[in-house]
Amino acid sequence: MGTLLSRLHAAFLAFMRKDSLLRGQDDPFATVQGVLDALEQRATERRDMTAVGKLKAARNIVTRESLRGAR
Repeated sequence: MGTLLSRLHAAFLAFMRKDSLLRGQDDPFATVQGVLDALEQRATERRDMTAVGKLKAARNIVTRESLRGAR
């Protein structure tokens, strides 16, 4: 799970040309969802349905683990 989040974070940082997405953020879950939204939008624009499917699966995992951690 941590590896997935790390890779998503690094990919989005490279895409946005920023050094950190979490600076000033109170909710890392919201940041991850934003990263997934941006990646999904780009994959949809490229019509890469395989990537869209993988991103949706990743979103489900992140949501499930976040809810599990909130218990």
